[in-house]
Amino acid sequence: MFLVLVAVIVILIIIASQSGNSPRDAAFSRYLAYFSPKVNGVQVTSFVRASRPTNFTADMSARVVGASPYYQTDINTSSQPGGSGSRPVPYPSHEIWCALLTGSGGQKWIVFDVLHEDLYNADWLIHESPAPWPNNVLRATLDTIGCAIATP
Repeated sequence: MFLVLVAVIVILIIIASQSGNSPRDAAFSRYLAYFSPKVNGVQVTSFVRASRPTNFTADMSARVVGASPYYQTDINTSSQPGGSGSRPVPYPSHEIWCALLTGSGGQKWIVFDVLHEDLYNADWLIHESPAPWPNNVLRATLDTIGCAIATP
């Protein structure tokens, strides 16, 4: 457990030092902190910006994870009581970062760090891919939104 905590802290420090403590990074850090105890030794293998984020649709996501007081999430990572927001997640998205994550057992999965905006609010939420890595359906999704994650 101690090693997992150390790994999470190191990942959070690396993310914070690379691009400050932006809302995007905060959403990603909360996701890693929430899931690291469940999947030991999570590492970020790749983290790239999508060139066509408006092509992202709700069916490209299995679960929505985040700490939004505005938008509905499947898993709430907020420390605030009350759960996720009441509004549906708006599409299209305006910015997406794609992350390939690797667990200590060698399992790999893709998550999307997505900026959702409506007329009054904006929040970064993490979307887990419904397709496992590697998979032709997932590769098509990455191509559709313009995420150039190299196949290992």
